[in-house]
Amino acid sequence: MDRQGLKKFAIWSHDKLRAQVAEIAKLYPVRFAEEMRLLDKSDEDYIEGDENCIRRIIYFDDKLVEKTAFSLFYRLCVLRYLEVNGIVLPDGFRVFSEEGKEEQYNPFVLGASIAKHRHMPPFDDGPYMSFKKLKDYPFWLISMFDYLEYVMPSAFGPFRDELNLMPDTFNKEDSFIEHLVSDIAVDDWREGVEIIGWLYQYYFDEAHEAVIDPLASKTIAKEDIPVATQVFTTDWVVQYMVDNSLGRYWIERSPNSQLRKLLPFYVTDDNAGADISNDNHSIRPESIKFLDPCMGCGHILVYAFDVLMAIYRECGYSDVDAVRSIFEHNLYGFDIDERVVRVGGFAVLMKAYRYDNEVVKRKIAPKFYAFRESTDLEIRAQSGASMHRYVVGLFANAKSFGALIDVGPKDYDAYIDHLEYCFNRESDDPIIKGNRRAYKTLMVLARQAKLLNDKYTIVCTNPPYMNKYDPDMKSFLTENYKGYAGDLFSAFIYRNLQLCEPQGYCAYMTPNVWMFIKTYKKLRDYIIKNKHIVTLIQMAKGAFFNDATVDICAFVLKNGRSNGDGVYYRLEDFRGNMDVQKAKVLEALADPNCGYIYKRDQSEFELIPNSPLAYWIEPELARAFRCARQLSCDGTPRQGLATTDNKRFLRRWYEVDFDQIAFHCACCDEAQQTHKKWFPYNKGGEFRKWYGNADYIVDYENNGEEIIANVMRKYPYLNTPWYVVKNTEYYFKPSISWSKISSGCAAFRHYPQGFIFDVSGCSIFYDDDAVRLYHFGLLNSKVTQMIFEAISPTLNYEVGHIANLPVFEPKSNAEAVRQRVATCVEDNIALSKSDWGSFETSWDFKKHPLVDGVNSKGTLIANVYDSWKKACEARFNALKANEEELNRIFIDIYGLNGSLSPDVCDKYVSVHRVFDARQDVPPSMKGSTYIRTMRDEIVSLISYAVGCMFGRYRLDKDGVNMVGNSDAQSHERWYAVDNYIPVSATDSFDDDIATRFFGFIETVYGASALDENLTFIAHALGGQGAPRQVIRDYFATNFYADHVKLYDKRPIYWLFDSGKHGDFGVLVSMHRYRPCVFESICSRYIGDLMARTLVRIDEARDREAAAMADKILKRPKTPKSSQRQPSSKALAKRIEALKSFEELLRRFGAESIEIDLNDGVVANVAKFSGALVVG
Repeated sequence: MDRQGLKKFAIWSHDKLRAQVAEIAKLYPVRFAEEMRLLDKSDEDYIEGDENCIRRIIYFDDKLVEKTAFSLFYRLCVLRYLEVNGIVLPDGFRVFSEEGKEEQYNPFVLGASIAKHRHMPPFDDGPYMSFKKLKDYPFWLISMFDYLEYVMPSAFGPFRDELNLMPDTFNKEDSFIEHLVSDIAVDDWREGVEIIGWLYQYYFDEAHEAVIDPLASKTIAKEDIPVATQVFTTDWVVQYMVDNSLGRYWIERSPNSQLRKLLPFYVTDDNAGADISNDNHSIRPESIKFLDPCMGCGHILVYAFDVLMAIYRECGYSDVDAVRSIFEHNLYGFDIDERVVRVGGFAVLMKAYRYDNEVVKRKIAPKFYAFRESTDLEIRAQSGASMHRYVVGLFANAKSFGALIDVGPKDYDAYIDHLEYCFNRESDDPIIKGNRRAYKTLMVLARQAKLLNDKYTIVCTNPPYMNKYDPDMKSFLTENYKGYAGDLFSAFIYRNLQLCEPQGYCAYMTPNVWMFIKTYKKLRDYIIKNKHIVTLIQMAKGAFFNDATVDICAFVLKNGRSNGDGVYYRLEDFRGNMDVQKAKVLEALADPNCGYIYKRDQSEFELIPNSPLAYWIEPELARAFRCARQLSCDGTPRQGLATTDNKRFLRRWYEVDFDQIAFHCACCDEAQQTHKKWFPYNKGGEFRKWYGNADYIVDYENNGEEIIANVMRKYPYLNTPWYVVKNTEYYFKPSISWSKISSGCAAFRHYPQGFIFDVSGCSIFYDDDAVRLYHFGLLNSKVTQMIFEAISPTLNYEVGHIANLPVFEPKSNAEAVRQRVATCVEDNIALSKSDWGSFETSWDFKKHPLVDGVNSKGTLIANVYDSWKKACEARFNALKANEEELNRIFIDIYGLNGSLSPDVCDKYVSVHRVFDARQDVPPSMKGSTYIRTMRDEIVSLISYAVGCMFGRYRLDKDGVNMVGNSDAQSHERWYAVDNYIPVSATDSFDDDIATRFFGFIETVYGASALDENLTFIAHALGGQGAPRQVIRDYFATNFYADHVKLYDKRPIYWLFDSGKHGDFGVLVSMHRYRPCVFESICSRYIGDLMARTLVRIDEARDREAAAMADKILKRPKTPKSSQRQPSSKALAKRIEALKSFEELLRRFGAESIEIDLNDGVVANVAKFSGALVVG
């Protein structure tokens, strides 16, 4: 089935039909009174009237437009399904296409079919129409809608109000029906009735996405709940759920049953683990009640019908008797949306039709119910009305709460009898007496209550996923499902177990977060202690994203305790869509030794803090939580500072005056005494182990005076700032830290003395250095990663997770083992620190690695690059070897030799490797963020060279240097004394950036190697042509983009640019900026550029005149220059651009715009809007 094609068609259909219907609705007043013959005074729209006539009010609003558009879509899709499959319709009846030409729309065939069968009801009772004139096509369609309601009333309500908005364009070219016939393949219609469910879901897809927009963070309105929560359950998951609930229930109680052979996803008794010894008693199929309380389009019920038919056949029933019995005894479905109940009813009828092609003639209706509300019925406080009021109160919000409504232990059978008695006989009941409408409403509510009070053998559903509640929903869940209301799906997990009879089965497909996170601990405890997890499948991350952006699981619970193990399938390593997951489940069912099946006693989950369903970890590791010493006994994990306004109080370190940063403070008092504004700040960051992610600084001047004041302004009700500015006694102390939220494995880093830590850069503090090193080694080992997968599979690593980490001591040679761990850890810190300090965005940076150590003139950059690449590789291999050694040590200590390999995947080694080109990167590094290429290294060298030009770095000094003109290198011709450097692709100056760069390379590596080195640089940049021009082009086109990327959109060198036509820019160092720079730029360059350009204009006009003369006189064309010459028109545009640029720069100079480095890059560049390139 082409689901993408169905989705495209359904979305288009929604827009098309709604637009057509909306146009017709404009012709009516919003409130329209329609006189009609009185059929039934109980009609819900009955307003007033006598015994012959009533007036009914129709509102031509958006609701009716939407209802009409969907009614047309649903009915026309069903008619197409019936036509293609040749079912339900009279013999030979064609609706949209001729037999044998199903792909071609023919509007005439419908009239001919109706004419041929006009003796049959309901066609014999329709209005007069011509069967040959296409102007009557809408009437033909209405007759078909009447036919659907006549043969399947449970699946199709009356097409009444919608009649007024019926378009007359269905027989026209490019109509909806033409697309219905041509856009969906005939084979798709024949694949199964599920196509109607998919079309329904996709029809509302855009509305669904709008309602659940994660960026909107809004509550879901009551009327949007059906659209927000619609998710069509994947076919094979339905089979898994039904096979292991309904199928299992029957097989357990029918020892000789052969049913399991027909169930493709049945977890066999050999590996099911369920204790069925007490359930081996024979039952009749009529005794099974199967409920889907969130039935949607009936996908689960359709498959359950097949399994029930197999059960009945096994018991000797005929198909006709089995179909009748299933409808009468077995299948139940509830939903809050009447539309999906009708769609589900149709789907199950079509399934039944395959077994009994007379089923629609028997007028058998499935027991599917859309919840009705009681809001239109007021029960006043009258004698004997308490039960009426109770029932009305139950269902006041039934369209929101649905099957979550607990109706309480009342005798609803007696109440139903009472309603019938009071209405059919003289009664003193003031509510019902003479009030047919009240009687009918109360009877509907009473039957709803009875259904919700009954117990069901099997409860199987894909419940709604929603956690953005309106006030009514929030209040209801808090009152009735406290502890289970983290999401609607979790409330349904609990509620379904209440609806299920003892020893029955509940099956679900839900998000998998309930298995792990703290919000759902009460639900887990309830299941672990009181129920039995029979089997569970945890899908790979992202497998279900085509349908919903959640990670899911499917599972079956027995409604009672059992002694057996549960069977779990972990598909985490098999990334891919649901088809991939299906293949791996089938593989596991065929091969119990596949390696990703786990049998677990669920009581073991209680050994782990918060009782996560960590079924894949070894029992020994689970028991370690009870017998090992917790990390918090020797280390102190803490959350840090929340500034409440990061834009104001945080900067990247390179944005501010380097001298205003206080490094290495030991405590808050010492920090205050420095009288400095900025202090190193640990904010977490990307995956990186051992050392690094030291990017940020925080404004903590005078012990955070401004932060504290801001906290109290924003949150005066706190009365104290220490809930936000927390754990200050640990500020500036050495720590082991980690990022609270990760995209993968947890990574722990050493932060030396001098850092304040953030709420996202949680930290552990130690008094004993030996303990710190031992814990550090453990934390970055695969053992800890396995533990974290159990206690925090959602990759949110809270302080509590770290505090609960079980720490085992070495079993033998404890001191030697501890020393080996300490040695590896200290070595790893040094290796990682060396890598981190190799880049200029680190405040540990000293000198570029391609410049560091170059003393002899005539040095080739190619040779230095090769040496650097080998050094990076050696560092990588050393760190990997150390990590594997630590893994071996801790795997042995924790007794996990048979479960874990010490090997470390290359992509998880967090120091850089260098490759000549991207194609040289091995598959083992796929996904790593620590890959660099030859181009990266040369771009980095160029950036360092520009830093030297601006005096940020000195060749004779390590680290950042901000002295300015007194630099020892100020005599070098490539040094920018006045703090500006011109950049142009077409005009060269003796002090432009390319010329300065050539001089820098000559100074560092020697004149004799200059040409060879420039050739190597040009090759690394990937350019073609003369090396100097390639490098000049790089500066003009790519350098600044690379700079902005390197500094994370906070460039420290600012490019003032004349725009596309001006082809001229000037780089200025932010840290040496003075307002007088603009006057100098204008005087030094722009006048000269305009003069050069005017000369070129004259030259261009001469060329153009000569070319025109050649054309007129038909002379041979002059051979073209190899270099493209600009036209006089383009050059004139350059003059205008340069004039505008000059005016803007002079205005900046006249305004004497000052900048404050403490404000950061973003705030300062905004002052130069119109000329400053920021990205």
